[in-house]
Amino acid sequence: MEDRTIIYRREEFFAEVWSEPAMTVAKRYRVSGTDLAKTCRKLAVPLQPRGYWAKTQAGQRIPRTPLPPYAGKTEMRTVKQMSDQGGHIDVSGEECLDGDKGEGGAEGDPATTGRSRPVRTVP
Repeated sequence: MEDRTIIYRREEFFAEVWSEPAMTVAKRYRVSGTDLAKTCRKLAVPLQPRGYWAKTQAGQRIPRTPLPPYAGKTEMRTVKQMSDQGGHIDVSGEECLDGDKGEGGAEGDPATTGRSRPVRTVP
């Protein structure tokens, strides 16, 4: 198995999420839609409302939600364990790159950072 590190930068991530459907962005990062939504919440990046892309394709003009000011972390690193076939197995940790401890856990402890309990690693 191989570890793959993904670095999310808030402004760039916002631009990606609002330029194409969230599932397309999730596939590019090789994460689930739920993982993408959680990352958006952690970085305070707004997502499009339901039906945004269908309405846009139908010609409706829907205002883009601006990126709100945010005093928290602006970058986040996630380490994913990948199987030999390239499939996602488990998140082995997240850490904030600007020194913030995230939502919980001890600083530098990838098993608990951003979580209330350790993540079980799949053998």
